Amino acid sequence: MEYLQEDCELSPNTIGKHLKNIKMFMNSAVEDAVTDCIGHRQKHFKVIREEIFKFILC
Repeated sequence: MEYLQEDCELSPNTIGKHLKNIKMFMNSAVEDAVTDCIGHRQKHFKVIREEIFKFILC
């Protein structure tokens, strides 16, 4: 995570979006019996989110 935030300069929400997509594909692969790897269901592999504030300038 530090690599993605510091070196790649990705925001926590962007990283969370990618993790969510990876988990979705991994769950689909487990359901379709393509793989039996379930490491993505562990506690430390969670999607992160950060509250954002949007401004509208008039």
